[in-house]
Amino acid sequence: MNFLQLSDELQEILRRVFPDVELHREVPLFTKDVIDDIFFRMTQFEPIDAKSISEELSAFISSLNRSGDFTLSTVAIERPTARFVLNDLDLVKYVSNLDQIFRYSLGVTNIEPEHAIGRILYSAMRFGGLLRKEFLEVLYHQLRRLDAPCVLEQEVWFDLVSSTGEYKRWNPDSLTLLMITSWFNGKRIQGKRKSWYRQLCDFFKKYSDKSIQPLSEGQLIRGVSSRLAIEVTPTLVDIANGEVTSFPITRGAFLRLITRKAPRAKMGKGNSRKEYTLSRSSLQLVSESPDDFFVKHIEDLLNASADTERKQLSATLDDQIEQMEWLVSPQLIFSTRWLSNRLLNDGAWSKSLTVQTSKNRYKRINKVLKLIDRDRSFTELSNSEVSDLYTRVLEGVAKRAEKETDEKKAKRLFNKAHNLAAALRDFHDFMTREYGIEANHVPDTFILRKYRIHKVGAVDADVLMPWEYLALKKFLSGESKKKTQKKEDADLLLAQLVLLILGYRTGMRRSEVHYLRLTDFHIPVDLNGEQLLQKAEIVVSPHSQRSLKSVSGYRRIPVGALVTPTERSTIFAFFCTRLNESGENSFLFNITSNNRPFLTAKALFEPLAWYLRAVTGNPRMRFHHLRHSFGTWRFWSWMPTTVHAGSLIARMSTPEIIAQIGQERMAVLDVSEPLQPSRKTLHAISLIIGHAHPSTTLHHYIHTASLIFESELMRLQPTLRNKELSALAGITERGLFEIVKKKGVPNTELTNTGELTPCILRKRSLRLLRRKSSVANEVKDWRPVIAEKIGLYRREPSGERLELIDLYLACREYFDTRPSLRILEDKYSVHGVSIEQTIARAESLFELKKEVRKGNRVILRARHSRKRTKYIEEPESSVKTKQTVYVKELVPLPRQTREMMTLERMLLAVAKLTKKQKQKLHGALEYFITHSQAFEQGIEFTSQRPFSTFISAMRLLDLSLPDRDGKPVERLRATICIDGLNQESKLSSRAYWNKNVGFKKSYQFEYRDRKRKLTHKNGYVLLDLMAPEAQTSLESSDTKVEIKKRRTADNGFRVGLYVLYLTQDKWMSG
Repeated sequence: MNFLQLSDELQEILRRVFPDVELHREVPLFTKDVIDDIFFRMTQFEPIDAKSISEELSAFISSLNRSGDFTLSTVAIERPTARFVLNDLDLVKYVSNLDQIFRYSLGVTNIEPEHAIGRILYSAMRFGGLLRKEFLEVLYHQLRRLDAPCVLEQEVWFDLVSSTGEYKRWNPDSLTLLMITSWFNGKRIQGKRKSWYRQLCDFFKKYSDKSIQPLSEGQLIRGVSSRLAIEVTPTLVDIANGEVTSFPITRGAFLRLITRKAPRAKMGKGNSRKEYTLSRSSLQLVSESPDDFFVKHIEDLLNASADTERKQLSATLDDQIEQMEWLVSPQLIFSTRWLSNRLLNDGAWSKSLTVQTSKNRYKRINKVLKLIDRDRSFTELSNSEVSDLYTRVLEGVAKRAEKETDEKKAKRLFNKAHNLAAALRDFHDFMTREYGIEANHVPDTFILRKYRIHKVGAVDADVLMPWEYLALKKFLSGESKKKTQKKEDADLLLAQLVLLILGYRTGMRRSEVHYLRLTDFHIPVDLNGEQLLQKAEIVVSPHSQRSLKSVSGYRRIPVGALVTPTERSTIFAFFCTRLNESGENSFLFNITSNNRPFLTAKALFEPLAWYLRAVTGNPRMRFHHLRHSFGTWRFWSWMPTTVHAGSLIARMSTPEIIAQIGQERMAVLDVSEPLQPSRKTLHAISLIIGHAHPSTTLHHYIHTASLIFESELMRLQPTLRNKELSALAGITERGLFEIVKKKGVPNTELTNTGELTPCILRKRSLRLLRRKSSVANEVKDWRPVIAEKIGLYRREPSGERLELIDLYLACREYFDTRPSLRILEDKYSVHGVSIEQTIARAESLFELKKEVRKGNRVILRARHSRKRTKYIEEPESSVKTKQTVYVKELVPLPRQTREMMTLERMLLAVAKLTKKQKQKLHGALEYFITHSQAFEQGIEFTSQRPFSTFISAMRLLDLSLPDRDGKPVERLRATICIDGLNQESKLSSRAYWNKNVGFKKSYQFEYRDRKRKLTHKNGYVLLDLMAPEAQTSLESSDTKVEIKKRRTADNGFRVGLYVLYLTQDKWMSG
């Protein structure tokens, strides 16, 4: 984008800002003062026009690709609705009257149980911040059943689950907790069960000296919310009453927060690939219906395909539709056409689907369409019939979920209904666009009803605790400095340490931090030329390797102010190392021993994710949770709340932490005092994290708002007279005096004021309730997070994708979709020169031909191309003729884990070969490509000398595996093909072929009788590699004779030979 392509309005603004500059030739830097000047000139436009100009300016600055440029971000600021209106003032006055009645009841010693529970409910609302009626109803029933709260360490809470499945963790305030403690030691309510609100009204009718006109539930909650908003931040009140959504941290994270311990990590081995066996392809051989067979066949195709093969998969599906359209039901044809379309094209609600997602939706859609009469077409149904069909299916699943008593099963059924509605919505949109049927909104309505229960599950609200971060940082720092570490491993650990710091301290997205360049760092200097690292910034902008999620992603992050001095020195020492080794145009995350432009995601993010799981004990922990941690802990620390000494926030705060927080707030929020209140807190976090609006940050990435609200409520606890406090606790005033004395409260304060807050008795309540709680059993096996016990991440051969595989995949994608070389270079993190060399070898590979007999003549066919069948329609007769073509397509990587490990073992072995051994392997590969063909397992040999030479080269690739006795055994197998097979010919041919090879195992030779003209009496040999699994056997039910099965060939061996041949320019020069 250049200056002349900008709109006339923006050109005029820039000409006035830079009056003496020819902007079509050179554009000066956009400094902070320049951006301020542009902003004030934009205030003359209408808001919509100003926003459009701002977005255009941001795109223009981004296209300049300069680290020193500032940018302008606009956020639509909506004036919030007034906190108080006339009706609210009346409600606040009404709540003040209720407070007086509540205060009067505290002096009553023998209160009836039905009135005591009403008093607890009002206290939970007014002083405990429980402002949603569905949770008040749950609390009421838990108190009636005497379900004890959870008590652990210095925290007590109730796990409240509403009738819709929504979860809330409620921490009662000290006053309410005091009454709850007395409740569990008192009498139970007798008689008919009432609603929570009816119980509350009975309480106020009992202790009011005059009749009070009752309010509705909603009016009462609004009145209490308005009263609390006078003393507490209104946003926190809105979160409590549900007007603003903010997901709390998960239960496991909360237990880690209060115990400072973590469960033992269960580190799995990863997902294993399932084997796939091709199904029968002939329709005459199956007994099931054509529809069932067709669906199974399509699902087999989906199982055998990877996401990189979607283009050829879609073409195959189109071929299958043409072949089977006359035989299967029309509904199945519609769903398969939808499948073929969505593999490549975007839909109305999502981009093109992955193979796995499309497979799942395909199954769901077919189950619904199967309910339609096979003789009718979906396009013949009226819109009312389609609505009835959708409603009957969706409501049926939803009702089953509502009747389910098991919470986990109910949640699974609700999710099933939601996913089915999404699949039907996508399918019907396709039918509307392609076939012109009438739109139907039944699936949309169903989704909008929010049938997905446990809304907290919509956001993975787990975070890394500060002490877990410090322990992991200490571990990575110590391991990277050990003298026993190899330089490559030490450099990699240091890169992971810098990645951890940037992720936790800045909240950058994975792609943003992965592709950081050295030019993205903007470090100002003072008058003496000294770098001001504490004012350093990271400019997040799009470039060829990194695209931003939205316009708001283009931002400047004050990294120098967000990190500690030690972390700052670590980051910039790593920065200087990269600058000296590779220059200023290189990427930040790379090491000396890496031959790529930057470290792969496998080498960088996979170990860090493993460490995060190790310190948290959460097997689902990943790098993205560091982004949640940034938003959560920055909001926790930057909110200038006056906390109570006994709150969780106060217990986590140390002088060092408070000093660091003060420096961050002064640098980022631009306040004059470290703890000065500021209205910029949420907006600042939102800008740093790269969100378009603060509500997104609050809704999805801040999980401690409820804890801050609870801390504020502890500060606002009412003071009670000694008589009231002792009556609530069930002790004498003398006993209260002894407790106060142990607490260290001076006698003068007790006698002069005569009042204390209920917080003085909080520990006593915890001690009494702890006996009834069983939550301590959940954490009894947890252990503190200690840096020395984390353990190093050990990479296995299959844990990191090798560069040779990436080169092969880049070459394969080139022949599939023909992307540009720059795209392949960026996608696979390999140099363009290596890709060009690999493509050139592949072109020569596809030019190889083989002689094939066709009738009485011999023709030449492509040896390594793939055979495809196409149907071509003649324009004159409209008759489709079948035609066979050969396309340039490399064999795909193996899908099974065992075969993939064979491939990677071969590539790792090549790196250890000497120059002479590599030359020997080169000759074997040349023989392989001239005596084999694509998608066939055996390599043909017609004489003994090349056979023994090839075997000698293959033994360099470490293809043996340990047997049951632990000794390595070979897996190479020769199948001898002879005309007129008998015992004598077996012995003579085996002696011939094994002359210089030395196969020792009997299973390494197999025999086949081949009726073909052979030039040698010992036949020919087909060589392959057996699968690394025990030989299987079957027993005939009739003869009781053991029948041996031929072991399958390892496809990873053939693919490995292809990879080695195409990439030999890379490994031969290594």
